[in-house]
Amino acid sequence: MALALGFSLDENAGCRSIDLIEETGLYDVTTNPGGFGAPNATINSVTKVLINVYPQDYTTPILLDLTIVTGTVTALTITLPGGTATAFSLTGINLTYPWTATLPFIITGEMLSGVADSELTFGVYNVDYSAYALTVLLDQTNIEGLVTCQVDRAVKNAQGALDTECACDCGSADFNAAYKSRVFLDSAKYSMENAEPAKAALTLRYAYDLAIGKCKSC
Repeated sequence: MALALGFSLDENAGCRSIDLIEETGLYDVTTNPGGFGAPNATINSVTKVLINVYPQDYTTPILLDLTIVTGTVTALTITLPGGTATAFSLTGINLTYPWTATLPFIITGEMLSGVADSELTFGVYNVDYSAYALTVLLDQTNIEGLVTCQVDRAVKNAQGALDTECACDCGSADFNAAYKSRVFLDSAKYSMENAEPAKAALTLRYAYDLAIGKCKSC
C-alpha cells in the first residue's frame, strides 16, 4: 500500500488560528499500512507540503507552500487569490515535520488574509493537504472543518446582554433571538459532525445573524 496522508483541524480560542495536526503516523503492516516508512515514503523523503485553504464561499484557494528538508520546515510562501507567492516569516511556526497535537502547524488569520492579527471568518473551511518528494506527488487528501469562534462570541455576548435580574426579558425578542442563536449554533456543530457541511454553513449564518440582532426570527 502507498502512503496515505491523514490530518485533522482544530480551531483555537481567540478566533485567529486553527491547528493542522498530521495524523499519518508510522508504517505498520497490520495497523497502519499507509503510514510513513518503508515500503512507503519516509518522513525524510518529503521535500514539499502544499496546503490549499478554501474558506467558505472561496472558489480559489489560499496556497501555503512549505519547503521541508529532512523533517524540518525551511521556507514558507503564501499565495492569496489573485496574488503572487510571497515569503512568510517562520517566526512562531513549528518547524518539525510531521506536525503533532502538541506541536501543530498553526494556520493564522494573517496567513489567510495578509493582514496582521486578523481573525478567521466563520464558516466551513475546505482544506487540501499534499506531500511531495521533489516533483513527485506522494499523496493528497482533503477534509472540511467548521470555524465557529466569531459566532460563539456573538452568541455569548447576546446571552450576556439579557437582563437576568428580572423575568422581563424572558418573553422578549432579544431573549428569543439569544436563545435561538445558541440552538442554531449547536445545530451547526452537530450537522458538521454528521457530514452535512452545507446545512452547517447555513445554520451557522442563522446563529450569527440572530446573535447580532440582524434578524429576530429565523
